[in-house]
Amino acid sequence: MKKFLIVLFSIISCVCICIDIVFFIFLFTQPDLKVNSSFNAGEMEDSTGVKRNFIEVLYYKNEDNSGLELFEIKFNYFTDESKSNYFSQGLQYVASDIDKEISFDVYSNLNYEKEDDLIKKVMWWNYYNRNEWCSFVCGSNTMRYDYQSADDFETTAGSTNSIDFDSSFLIELPNSGMFLMEFKNDEHRKDCELYKFVEDTSSEWNWFTSNFYDTTYYLADDYTKLVYLLFNAVSSMPAGTDNSKIFEFGNMFNYYQYDEESKTYSEVAVTGEDLVKVEDEIKSYFSIDVKVVSSGAKVSSDSMFGQIKGSSTFNLTGDYVGRDYLYGRQVISLNEEDFIVVDDEVNGSYTLKLSDDFIKFYYLYKDDIVLNIVIDLNNLDYSFDFVGVDEDSLGDFSVAELTIIDYVESEVA
Repeated sequence: MKKFLIVLFSIISCVCICIDIVFFIFLFTQPDLKVNSSFNAGEMEDSTGVKRNFIEVLYYKNEDNSGLELFEIKFNYFTDESKSNYFSQGLQYVASDIDKEISFDVYSNLNYEKEDDLIKKVMWWNYYNRNEWCSFVCGSNTMRYDYQSADDFETTAGSTNSIDFDSSFLIELPNSGMFLMEFKNDEHRKDCELYKFVEDTSSEWNWFTSNFYDTTYYLADDYTKLVYLLFNAVSSMPAGTDNSKIFEFGNMFNYYQYDEESKTYSEVAVTGEDLVKVEDEIKSYFSIDVKVVSSGAKVSSDSMFGQIKGSSTFNLTGDYVGRDYLYGRQVISLNEEDFIVVDDEVNGSYTLKLSDDFIKFYYLYKDDIVLNIVIDLNNLDYSFDFVGVDEDSLGDFSVAELTIIDYVESEVA
């Protein structure tokens, strides 16, 4: 009987241990369930009700070698605290040819401080452990292009304002206000230790001493790490993916919260107890739009930016006409009130001329804006015939679209 009880107790213990093991495996391999009941912290809404995600990702796998492997990241953020307009910046990584693949190389940034730890010294031999902080650059068959637009690449596009180590983004977190976020770069190296990726051994020798290094490379918290991590994650997703995905990359940034009363920004520590909610929103609930396509990119319209390799007419298929883009950081909407009427009494007509006040105020920014003009003639009480808008008065301004709403005759009862 005693032996039976011992055997029974052993069996029960083993079953309990197995249950515990299964429970812990389930617990630590399941996604954070809080995500399912959370709001979408990646989605923002401007003052006109237009919604966009802070980050969008598009990836053409080129599994059938039908085009080019293409990986794109687009950042959407506000131009000012009033949320009146979005501005978009993007990175495009594209394979150099149909039979090539996107790859990344390690760049040891000499501007980042190296940390060497002398392990031992044997006569004139010095043995070091070295930590080196790095970034990623394009591989030999990969090209990078930068794009920007004031209207989500509908009519405007440019490439002069690129994403770099100092880039910052103005976003809104639900129920937390406006935040200016910028990459940490190498300020918080302890975070980089999560992304150790290469170890090697090297040596230096001269007539007086010999140094031996065991070097560990870490990714600095800059935009190249974000690109590398997102590319690795998205490239492993199946073709056909087209929805919002949760990524935990918020701790790569510094955050500055906007105070509406003082109209100033102040840095916030996302680890502080008073900002636990902000930390949770940023680190756990940041979502981005991801789309994965099995084929290769063939024409410029396949791109989120309407351009491939810097060309809006890129084409691998035959006859294709791309769109012409205007460069500008912001689209300015004008109506008839922004013009003055110039009468031609001899011919019984009139034209509209861009007002001097507008020209004086915006001329210094003419290279940064694009005009969207809508003229409603029904708001102009003139018996003369309307001839048109004086194009000379528009001068050096770029016009995305000019719309004339003609007179509507009122019905007589």
